[in-house]
Amino acid sequence: MSPALLRSPRVARGAPKGPPAAAFSLLEMMTVLALLLIFASFALPTYQTIVLRAREATLRDDLYTMRSMIDRFTLDNKRPPASLEELVEAHYLGAIPSDPFTRSTDTWQVEFEEVPVASDQAASGIVDVHSGSDLVGWRIQEGRRRSRLSDAADIRLVAQGRELARPKHH
Repeated sequence: MSPALLRSPRVARGAPKGPPAAAFSLLEMMTVLALLLIFASFALPTYQTIVLRAREATLRDDLYTMRSMIDRFTLDNKRPPASLEELVEAHYLGAIPSDPFTRSTDTWQVEFEEVPVASDQAASGIVDVHSGSDLVGWRIQEGRRRSRLSDAADIRLVAQGRELARPKHH
């Protein structure tokens, strides 16, 4: 190397020798970022649907279990349970499950009714249980007991922005 080159400002400042390092331009970075955001926008609704269906499946299982244990308690004890806690105390349930939509054990909605226990006697207690979520549709329409269609089906319709089809009572 010549002495003039060694004293040049470029070499003196410690600039790298050889070809410039490869780097991405701002335009390339923005293009990649835009593509990633587009792909994420396609994936988000699918993810939300998967989460909703997982919660529905959990709700369906929890409701089936609680309703089965309410029926079993009623048959075994000749009276319906007075509360969900009574099912736990009597070891029909290990614990009250959390509502998958409200994430609480205190929001379950229970239906009380008079249940005939003998030919001339009736006892009041829990006969059904529903999710306490605001996403759940109608529970009791015009004094008639709700059909046992799953609360999860109601939740799916509301979450999709559709109106629930309510039965017409004559």
